[in-house]
Amino acid sequence: MKIKLPELGEGIESVEVTDVFVSVDNLVKKDDIIIVVESDKASMEIPTKLDGKILSINVKKGDEIKPGDLILELSDSTSSQTVTKSEPSSTNIDLNVSNSNDNINNDDTEYISLEESKSIYGDGNFEPTHDSSAEQQQIDPGLVVATPSVKKFARELGCDLSKVHGSAKNGRITREDILNFVKGNQNKPSEKAEKTFDDNESQHDKDNLVSELNQTNIKPKSNTQVELKSSSNIQIDDNKLLKYGSIEKVLFNKIRTLTAERMVDSWNTIPHVTHFDEIEIDHILNLKKDIELATESKKVSILTFISRALIDSISKMEKFNSIPDMENNVLIVKKYINLGIAVDTSNGLVVPNIKNAEKLSIKELNDSIIDISHKARNRNLTPSDITEGSFTISSLGGIGGRYFTPIINKPEVAIMGLSRTFKKVYLDNSRIPYEVNILPFSLSYDHRVIDGAEAAKFCNLFKKNLKNLSING
Repeated sequence: MKIKLPELGEGIESVEVTDVFVSVDNLVKKDDIIIVVESDKASMEIPTKLDGKILSINVKKGDEIKPGDLILELSDSTSSQTVTKSEPSSTNIDLNVSNSNDNINNDDTEYISLEESKSIYGDGNFEPTHDSSAEQQQIDPGLVVATPSVKKFARELGCDLSKVHGSAKNGRITREDILNFVKGNQNKPSEKAEKTFDDNESQHDKDNLVSELNQTNIKPKSNTQVELKSSSNIQIDDNKLLKYGSIEKVLFNKIRTLTAERMVDSWNTIPHVTHFDEIEIDHILNLKKDIELATESKKVSILTFISRALIDSISKMEKFNSIPDMENNVLIVKKYINLGIAVDTSNGLVVPNIKNAEKLSIKELNDSIIDISHKARNRNLTPSDITEGSFTISSLGGIGGRYFTPIINKPEVAIMGLSRTFKKVYLDNSRIPYEVNILPFSLSYDHRVIDGAEAAKFCNLFKKNLKNLSING
């Protein structure tokens, strides 16, 4: 039986394997997690839908795979039938299993000529190191054997594959071969090494690579430069940095790279304006305590009340729940609200959203916020969790700061930023001081769609809805 990667959602053409939890000869049961994959939006656990013994594993950490690619093969002594679809698991992912006799090597191995290799990698900045065992291999000098993910890995390091000896079967080049090749050339004191990291092509989590290449402090090399390909074409001279001490190069993971690209795109294509305001929330804090004392449900988040007030405001001012189609001069106004909650995770910022949030009670909204934040931090989000958002909330309340300018989550037209609550002192009519809790917030909006007066009215409506919020919502 062959376990293949299922379709993961609209628009997801490939994913990176970030973890492999099984080995050859392991026994697995239905719904056991076999691998974890990561798209540019989220991480997903891939389970097996059948029991069996693992005969072979065709992926490894760092590989880029596509729906339909072979993951592993299982033994099956009970049935020779072809299983094409099984019941959905907790991650809403179906696995396509086939017992066809496809050639595994033909699924992901590409043979490229030396001329093609040189056209991809240029003249090559790395010279081959002496390896007597590798030189004994009989490799066809006209071919370079490597998987697409390995070729891309080599390209990210600026490594000429035609100069690397493959250690796998038929001379196939592995990631380890490239790592050993690069590390061997870094140890040469007179070598020149120039690495090119292309943000648009980076598809791999390189944290493990960084730890391997930087086990010792980086030492100065003559004319060593790292070129970061970007809109500004900045060239960084290592020697200037190393003049004052050692440095460490930490490459972006996939989520961080894609987030950076999208933030730059949003900032460059949307005319941002940010409106700052604040509101007293003693009423909300007391309401939060009352609900927690009266119920045995999950902990109540202040974000729940803010979300409720926002939903009510968006329902009245629908322009804030729209998508601009500038090519056709049309504003697409949504009649539903998929409320996005920005969540800080170990891999970077992700923005899952709560579908049809306008239909939820305060309790349901509270449970949904807690659940989706937990899924994001545990890397259990599905493609549906992170697409088709309407309006986003970004909160720094648990960290600090007074005000900030959040960047709009394109193609949305507005985003609200929440800062940390602070206390402000007032004087009553008898000149006696008293304290109140103040919530500072900011609203960034697309000035192509929303005018300043509309933004101010929206913030005033939001404050009114929050002030009048009751336990019944």
